[in-house]
Amino acid sequence: MNYLLDFFRNIFQISLVIVLLFFAGCTKKDDQVSPSGNNTTVPSGTLHFSFKTPDWERNIDCNLLDFTPNMYNDSTYVISATSSSTKSTFCLSYPLDSSQMVKSGNLKRYKIMSIYANNAPFQFSHKLPKDEFSLTDVSKKLLSLEGFSANEYNEIVDIKYLGSESAYAVFNLSGKYAMNMVMIGDSSVVKPVSGTYTFKIRTSKH
Repeated sequence: MNYLLDFFRNIFQISLVIVLLFFAGCTKKDDQVSPSGNNTTVPSGTLHFSFKTPDWERNIDCNLLDFTPNMYNDSTYVISATSSSTKSTFCLSYPLDSSQMVKSGNLKRYKIMSIYANNAPFQFSHKLPKDEFSLTDVSKKLLSLEGFSANEYNEIVDIKYLGSESAYAVFNLSGKYAMNMVMIGDSSVVKPVSGTYTFKIRTSKH
């Protein structure tokens, strides 16, 4: 089982290098600070990723971020990317089959996972610098803690069908999340982190 986990983590890390090229191309809005208190409301139709910690917050424009999904298993795709300006990394999973994306029962809460450990649809994981002054300090990274509770969840709030490509059906996927994140090497440092996202994603047509 460990070798499988390492295999998929390697795939994700390779994919991050590719996706980073897209994320690095985001507009100057990538550096904006998100308005205080707005992290629990998903901006309608705006492709973005936001986070808020006790130490800092950002809203990242994702209009130029164009995902090609990675297959985790026969039911699950995973996407991941790293922001060039904030060094924030997210990992989101969702159904591989487009027919599963349109079910009304999808609009609910799901588990938060440790980074790159997503193994089922609609799970979310996150890696983040402790603050804006430690972007390049690998010893000051926060990692999401696996959990599912009133304060630990990834909530899917909207799924909008956009159209069809030759191999994929295309959707906007919107959600909001809350989690606890722990400092690498110091389990006594735990930070509550929350945010929202809307991504353009692709699923297989069956």
